[in-house]
Amino acid sequence: MLGGLAALAAPSVAWAAGSKRSFELLRGGNDIGFHTLTATETGGDLIMDIVIEIRVKVLGITAYLYEHENRETWRGGELIAIDAKTNADGNDEFCRVARSGEGYKIEGSAFSGDVAGQIAPTSYWNFNNFGVNRWVSTQSGKVLDVVFKNKTTADGGSDWNVTGPDNFETNLVYDASKEWRGCSFDARGTDITYTETAPGPRLLALL
Repeated sequence: MLGGLAALAAPSVAWAAGSKRSFELLRGGNDIGFHTLTATETGGDLIMDIVIEIRVKVLGITAYLYEHENRETWRGGELIAIDAKTNADGNDEFCRVARSGEGYKIEGSAFSGDVAGQIAPTSYWNFNNFGVNRWVSTQSGKVLDVVFKNKTTADGGSDWNVTGPDNFETNLVYDASKEWRGCSFDARGTDITYTETAPGPRLLALL
């Protein structure tokens, strides 16, 4: 159960129960985990619950474990709050964000402080985040000055390469309607790729 900012009233499911998107995570062609996004509504706010689990096994024994829970609150298309916690292979990290005046108050395992202006979370599902060049790590609260490079795909979608400090890099895939459909990134010299398993409805339309 998430605490802090997540201690909002429990969301009532006003949208269809299918307001969910799921991905299978593959490493070298092997299934190592999942990433799910579940959208609900409470009091006119969009609540996006995100769960990630990565479990790498060697000879049947778990050699690496990553568990991430993130709840984002959006209102009128604007980020209002983040409450996230992560077990990064035994290291506990967190990120809590709250809208404050013209900016945000961040409390995280890697950064705490006030940030003026707009920020975007590293949760990738919201295509509108490409209008913001400062992203906040939902794992640690660190603020990342990111750079985008994109190309249009044959089906009208787009592929985006996003880079930032501390070797942050990910490749994100969106369809023609700007819905997030997958990504890939390097993890200790091996690519991890997302394969969509439950597309669900358009998430952007919920903002």
